[in-house]
Amino acid sequence: MSDTTAPIASTALLAAFAMPIAGQSNCHSEFTIVASGSCSVPRMAVSDPWIYAWWSDYSTSTSWSTLRYARSTDGVAWSSPTSPSVAASGVAERDFAVSGSDAFYAWSDPSGTMLGFSRSTDGGATWLPSQIIRPDSLGGGVGAARFAVTGSTLCLVWTDTRNDDGDIYCNVSTDDGATWLANGIRLDSDAPGATQSELHSIAVDGQYVCAMWRRTDSIRCNTSSDGGSTWSTIDTEILDSDAFWSSELTMHGSDVYLAWCDVLDSGVHVKHSGDSGQTWTQPSVRLGDSYLRTPSIAAEDGVVCVIWQDSSTQHMIVSRSADDGATWTPTRVSSARPSVYPGSLDAVTGKLTSEGSTFVAAWLYNRHRDPDAPAVTESDYVIRCNYSFDGGVNWQRLDRRLGTDATVLGFLADLFAPFVRLHDGALHAAWRNDGTGGIESTTWDTLPAGGCGSGPRPACVGLLPPSASLGALLNCNSFGANCLTTNPIMLFGKCSSAPIELPDPLGCGSCYLGIDPVWGTLSHMPSIPPGLPIGFQFCIQCGCVSSPVSQQVCIELSDAALVIVGP
Repeated sequence: MSDTTAPIASTALLAAFAMPIAGQSNCHSEFTIVASGSCSVPRMAVSDPWIYAWWSDYSTSTSWSTLRYARSTDGVAWSSPTSPSVAASGVAERDFAVSGSDAFYAWSDPSGTMLGFSRSTDGGATWLPSQIIRPDSLGGGVGAARFAVTGSTLCLVWTDTRNDDGDIYCNVSTDDGATWLANGIRLDSDAPGATQSELHSIAVDGQYVCAMWRRTDSIRCNTSSDGGSTWSTIDTEILDSDAFWSSELTMHGSDVYLAWCDVLDSGVHVKHSGDSGQTWTQPSVRLGDSYLRTPSIAAEDGVVCVIWQDSSTQHMIVSRSADDGATWTPTRVSSARPSVYPGSLDAVTGKLTSEGSTFVAAWLYNRHRDPDAPAVTESDYVIRCNYSFDGGVNWQRLDRRLGTDATVLGFLADLFAPFVRLHDGALHAAWRNDGTGGIESTTWDTLPAGGCGSGPRPACVGLLPPSASLGALLNCNSFGANCLTTNPIMLFGKCSSAPIELPDPLGCGSCYLGIDPVWGTLSHMPSIPPGLPIGFQFCIQCGCVSSPVSQQVCIELSDAALVIVGP
């Protein structure tokens, strides 16, 4: 290391900067659920003690798929992917849900004319015999079956073409799926088959259920206050236009929020209903410009947040409202610098999750379009996140990576948003790797508070390892320090066996130095020359100058990374 850094003590390092040093978040690894295949974007659910990830596998057919799922108790060790017994023959449409120790699976046969239901009472270990919810004798076909689960009540909504053009139907079980209504309930209130209804979605909170769909002339919804057993006799118009694309619906109590992209003005719009969807605010609120990708929305106790990629700046934006969607405050949550390549997309396809006053935003970021990153011939996306502990008012000054390695590879990576879920303070994420077709995940047991971490830091292994014969360029922006206006500062040292706590008021929070002792520091991206012995190990942290509003200027440190010289 003497070729690139000069020895310097930890105390001297702090004095040299003459400013506090903030700590880093925990370093988390990615876990492979399925190594390769032809998988869809995964979804996740948590029902103690299990964490579930599920997806559709198209490896045997392009017209129908097999639902696959895996379980974990800690988000680290996952069971082998498996399928409900009925899924072995393939299905055209599917949905999966969990509640307590029960797991539920809705499916249609490959011809798309019959809707079935399967149930497990042991968390997906075994499955009971299947039931037919909608027989093929009714004619036409079924599509896009979606669950709304509340307690022991299951509401299943789907598109049905028994009346020629598509209508929206539902069926309900009030005993965990043991029995269902003899006949489905039609949610459209116009004449059967009069207009085509499609692209529906459903939201539930307690006994309130709202189903939304697009008709040929408008956007409609219907509501239920008893878990879906009974519905309004007249559906409600949300919009008088069908120029509508890429939507997401969420519900908190009787408050319902709909966010979507409008194909006429390429903008992100949002609407609110305070009575479970019976009446809606007029007109909609336009939050900003978009690339017609799906916005994500989450609501908690009077606060609602929407995330999207602003097409004019290419940053991920979260807009927050605390007055039922009347006024909105936008916040940039991605700290990566803007693209230097015309037409390239740096931060794309975001997802929100919330629990209490905590909101987490996650998205894809193309790190190899960063001007300091090594040139490559194909896109290389990673999963990044930011979070707020006060209902979306304040977010972390720098976003962080979910995982440690390159996560999503390939041209179509921007279409595959990570799926994130908060549960009991832990953050779970899963995504599709477009390079392998497999499914990957990561879990954070806690979200580090105040921009800094606490406790010991596990090292990340294998970050751009230098070669004994070729060396390597070590780039901060590749693993967690995307500085906005200043060059990153790199700290070199031995990997710490016990973190060194920085005394107040040096840190921006409860912070630790992850390398010990500090050998040196650089304010530019170093090129490690050849000649280091194979197996030589050292640790790196990167820092970015930050200026919190309420505190002095400080340095935000990335995760500590263990680098091992390779052959």
